[in-house]
Amino acid sequence: MEYQPLYLFQNLAGDTGIGIEGKIIVIGIRVLRFMKKMMKTHGLTPFFKLIAIFKKWYVHKDKYGLMKHKAEYIKLRQHASQELKLGHVNVALDMFHQILKLNDRDAIAWSGAAECYEALSDFELAIQGYKNACAIATTDFQPLHRLGRLFIKLSKPSLAIPVLTNALQLNDVVDAVWCDLGQAQMVVNDYVSAKNSFNSSVAINSKNVSALTSLGECYRELGEPQKARLQFEIALSTQPDFWPAINALAISLSDLDKAKEALYILDSFIDVNPGHVQAHQNKALILLRNSQIKQGFQEYEWRLHPSSFSVPTRPFPFKRWDGNNIKSNKTLIWLEQGLGDEILSLSTWRSHLGKTTSNQFYIECDQRLQNLIQRSFPQVKVYPRTNPPSNDLRKMDFVCPSWSGVHIANIDIEHRENSQFLRSCPKKTASLRQKYKKLARGRTIVGLSWSSGGQKRVHKNPQLQCWAPLLKRENCYFVSTQYSGSESDLIALNKISGAEIYQDKSIDLTNDIDDAASQLAALDIAVTVSNTTAHLAGALGVPVATLIPSGHGGFWYWFRKRSDSPWYPSMHIFRQTKGGKWTPAIANISNWINEMSSAPSYLL
Repeated sequence: MEYQPLYLFQNLAGDTGIGIEGKIIVIGIRVLRFMKKMMKTHGLTPFFKLIAIFKKWYVHKDKYGLMKHKAEYIKLRQHASQELKLGHVNVALDMFHQILKLNDRDAIAWSGAAECYEALSDFELAIQGYKNACAIATTDFQPLHRLGRLFIKLSKPSLAIPVLTNALQLNDVVDAVWCDLGQAQMVVNDYVSAKNSFNSSVAINSKNVSALTSLGECYRELGEPQKARLQFEIALSTQPDFWPAINALAISLSDLDKAKEALYILDSFIDVNPGHVQAHQNKALILLRNSQIKQGFQEYEWRLHPSSFSVPTRPFPFKRWDGNNIKSNKTLIWLEQGLGDEILSLSTWRSHLGKTTSNQFYIECDQRLQNLIQRSFPQVKVYPRTNPPSNDLRKMDFVCPSWSGVHIANIDIEHRENSQFLRSCPKKTASLRQKYKKLARGRTIVGLSWSSGGQKRVHKNPQLQCWAPLLKRENCYFVSTQYSGSESDLIALNKISGAEIYQDKSIDLTNDIDDAASQLAALDIAVTVSNTTAHLAGALGVPVATLIPSGHGGFWYWFRKRSDSPWYPSMHIFRQTKGGKWTPAIANISNWINEMSSAPSYLL
């Protein structure tokens, strides 16, 4: 009989979770059986001593008798995995615990228990379970992959990236791992690396529609809309009803000024899926961005329906206001979607709130806006947003989310009799104005906000060097109105300008919006990217130049191709002509400042 060493390793693939010692025991048992067979045939007595040594080690290591009942043990593990697949999470978790009591070196059991904890939202224990599995099964990529996915789920991409990279070092031919790595890289705005990861995923599996769609998203973020469109179309040729690709293609077509094609795609999908919330939400945004106001705001009511892109609603049980004036009714308007949007949506109400009606209006807003709005609308009672809401707000008759007013009250956003609807503190504004005029020594006082920390910030923020043509103007005195950003940005801008951009440290631009409003009102001109500063300056009636990115970097409320804003008549919009290229737009702002400086009626 010829001895075949590989025979001893057969059928071990299913035992990868029992640890190194467990594998040795299994191999040892098979060696013993082989030796006994040989002894029966050849009387190999010299092996007796070797058998005794191994049995002694075996008894010591297999203290639970695990290998004695290996078949039952494997069956229990398989049963636990099956219960988990069926969604019986607690039953599966109990079984995995039983297995781990028998053998705490079982990587499959640790990984299974971690999946159970993840399903139960006990993420700390899930992370620890996956880490234990990784430490035991050091050559298995799967626990690392699951751990990386969990980090993505928990919005921890910086932790997911190295974990998934390690998984790929163990096995680089799994398309799902490459795809998940790309997703994590996209979250940290590393679109070049993400593009490479998705390309690797597609190279392994050309029908991975998630990777194809995400690859298109990368091209879109990198300013290559035609390549993006192609990837979305390839994904849909593989799976025509894949919603993420349908959605991405519609948005991409909208970016390319093909709104009719984009709306046709969404309408076709909605015909088959009439209750699909996100499809209606995105249709609304495309309509609004293309100035189809009436239909757009009708669709925009879908923003209040549950989806991953929905507006967080407020827990008010009152009836929705229908626009009618009912004697002595109390109507609560709650402002939506962050500081900038709260100011913007309030602009649609300014005429309505100023009218003498039988309605009694109340406003709920971010507490940082309370004093500013209360001063601006003294006839309306303003409350800060709290959780739970103020007791005073439990006595309303009706409620209306702020953007719903355009649709319900039939508000005309194009006609504004007064450009200013927010009023800063007169005393504070006068004090700051006097200080800045003294520092400026006759130069035009220009406020500068160069960065947005919000959505689409990668597209909205010019590289610091792009500001050079503006900052080198000798007839301007620059004051920082930047409410976020690093000191290093300011140092770099000072170096670019050859002078010092004044930073008024007496004002907390992040938390004291009332003081921020007073600062803006004390300026001659404001220059800003698309951020809260733009909305605040426009609402105060300050002449403001706002930089808007091309393509999908711009929000719907800046519309398309307009150089003015119906929300803020004092605003002039300067648009990026090509993705990533800001210098021409900033040079145009410099020319605009010349025009504004020669028109004293625009200056305080």
